[in-house]
Amino acid sequence: MATELSLRSILLERLNRILNPAFEWKFTWTLLIAGFGLIGYQRLVQLAGSIEIIRPEARIKLELSSGADAALSALGIALVLLSCLFFYKLKFLPPLGKKTYKNLAAAASDIRKIMEENRRIFLSFGPNSSAGATGEIRNDPSSWQQLRQETICPNNEQIRNILKTVKRLSAVEQPIVEKMLSHIEAFAHHCENPNYDYRDNQFPREFSNLILGYCAKVNRSAIKVPTYGQWLNETAKQLGLRIDEAYIFGSALFGEETSDVDLLVKSPASSISEVKDQAALWEEVSTEFSAKFSLRLHMVVFSNLEADAYVGFISKVGHMERVI
Repeated sequence: MATELSLRSILLERLNRILNPAFEWKFTWTLLIAGFGLIGYQRLVQLAGSIEIIRPEARIKLELSSGADAALSALGIALVLLSCLFFYKLKFLPPLGKKTYKNLAAAASDIRKIMEENRRIFLSFGPNSSAGATGEIRNDPSSWQQLRQETICPNNEQIRNILKTVKRLSAVEQPIVEKMLSHIEAFAHHCENPNYDYRDNQFPREFSNLILGYCAKVNRSAIKVPTYGQWLNETAKQLGLRIDEAYIFGSALFGEETSDVDLLVKSPASSISEVKDQAALWEEVSTEFSAKFSLRLHMVVFSNLEADAYVGFISKVGHMERVI
């Protein structure tokens, strides 16, 4: 039943888009129809003027004339040409003041910033987001529902608008971008109707990898991940922190960290007491990191007790770089 309702809502939305297009398209269609109407008016007059009735007792010929025929035809032709110009502008030219991109690589930086905000919200408030948190645990489903509707969906719309202004997509990029556009539409439907199943249109990891790969080629001199990694290794040894592995992810990978650095840690701690001891040490690491780099260290630490959650979290993060 949910699937039927979802299909019905999709069809109704498509129909609404056809019946209620943007004003510019309505105006353009009006010009085109009016133009053909004026051009056809003269043809109708000529057709009516050729009507002749022949009777035995009389011969009747209907003649209609209009001195304005030529002017009306000229006006009709002008309206048709004008509507064609508007069609071309709406279909192939971007709106005035709207930024365009020659290729996907040129758009990658702007897309990544929006994706980064979505990722932060998803990791902080999405399903199972509180696993591995070193601070106070917060897991309020209503916050996730509100944020995805008020922030993620509008952000996704921005991403779609950017993708629509990319002038050229390669043969490799085209199917990946189409998957992303399908995800954006499916996720929006899911937010409007939670019963809508969008599992076949989950966020395409290959799109994230493509965008992040383009960003990684830019501004390499500002990337300080090796510096952060070396400092973390030295500090962990000094404090006696036990670490299986640690990764930096997020904006720091591209040299664009302005307020914090995201760190994912897998700890070998296998008891509650060990977890508490390690958490206290990580708070000390965070304090020293802020003093050293003037940036907040945003840590997500998983113990052996949270092995499954750790694997799930990694599947959400996407691109990251191992530092320990």
